[in-house]
Amino acid sequence: MVGSSLFLGMYLGFLGLVSHQTVISILKQSPYATISLLISMLNLIVGYYLWMEKDVILCNRRKCRGMLVTIGLAQALVGNLLVVLGTIIGYVCTKNLSEISGYQMSKLKAGLVIAAYGICLMFIGLIVK
Repeated sequence: MVGSSLFLGMYLGFLGLVSHQTVISILKQSPYATISLLISMLNLIVGYYLWMEKDVILCNRRKCRGMLVTIGLAQALVGNLLVVLGTIIGYVCTKNLSEISGYQMSKLKAGLVIAAYGICLMFIGLIVK
């Protein structure tokens, strides 16, 4: 998730360098680039959260798989197929994690993540018309 955000930042910087424009003027001209930047910032926040909570998330299979499904759904909503592919690979690779029964993923956290990406999807729908 962090890698795709960095790639978008490098792409916008390169595009500005080639077209002799600032990144701000590119964002003003292209609503798609602006929405992509917003999604990229959300990816950075979620990626940072996952990195900080990696010990808690990776302690059992249900927690890890629940987080991967949530992220995969949110990324599929906004069309980030690279991260969706990564979540599928991660889901398959979690079969070796221990299973601790009685855990349920926080529905509030999952709902907040999907809602944030849903707002981005709404913005995309507004500019497509």
